[in-house]
Amino acid sequence: RLPSARGRARSVMLFMIASLAALGGFLFGYDLGLIAGALLYMEPDLRLTEASEEVIVGMAKLGAVFGTFVGGALMQEHGRRKAIAWNSGFFLLGPFIMAVGDDAATVSLGRFVVGMGVGASAVVVPAYVAEMAPKERRGSVVTVYELMVCLGMITSGLVDWGLRGVEHSWRWMVAMPMFPAVLMLAGSAALPESPRWLVIRGRLRDALDVIHTLREGSGVDRDGQDVSTAAVEAELMELWSAVEKERAQVGEPDGEPEAGAAADASAAADAPARKSATRGGGIHGRGMLAVWIRMFR
Repeated sequence: RLPSARGRARSVMLFMIASLAALGGFLFGYDLGLIAGALLYMEPDLRLTEASEEVIVGMAKLGAVFGTFVGGALMQEHGRRKAIAWNSGFFLLGPFIMAVGDDAATVSLGRFVVGMGVGASAVVVPAYVAEMAPKERRGSVVTVYELMVCLGMITSGLVDWGLRGVEHSWRWMVAMPMFPAVLMLAGSAALPESPRWLVIRGRLRDALDVIHTLREGSGVDRDGQDVSTAAVEAELMELWSAVEKERAQVGEPDGEPEAGAAADASAAADAPARKSATRGGGIHGRGMLAVWIRMFR
């Protein structure tokens, strides 16, 4: 019974991680794709000129450029969960500004905020789900994000077509992303922080707890005693070693673990060695490069 219960808990956690990836990718694709159909109905309602239409379309790409840097800075300084919460805020605020806008300037501002969400999503969400998913499922979970980008673009076109006869249809078109953004915000609150970020901050005990929850389906503490498995401790040690190696490569000082955390790392040092759980530590930089290519190709 116990292995079955743990298996179900792991499956639920993996499903939540994949769902977060799906929401992030869907919002990315939907917010980029919706404007083509919405402009057809904005033009007579807001008396748009050709120049103002170009500005509205381009502001999302400009926002995405800034969003990549903002998203990267937020997740490095405040953690992946808070960065995803901010990302959800961009996807909530941007569509709201657009939906209530009565002129091209307001709609352009909303598009810029939406672009911030797009840029931040391309960096933060793949990094978070890659750090949370088990390595044997990591590729497939990140692929969910990419697939949902395409599905979001397709869905935006279908929604634009479905709302074509509704009064002020373009306002509903641009407001639709607010609903999945609320789910994404709730998901960021329900999921734990990335163990990699916790290791970077020297919070090894918290990282051990998160890894144990992800891999074993429950926390570390049992009546005040640590009962983490050797495999979990080995993964923590690999993660800590990878972070310290990256620090050495860029010339950063070693992290200062919290009290008692060094004992966790020492205990894990005797566990079997495996490939680094964080191979490809430049995922954040590659994410920024990817969104630039996608925006301007």
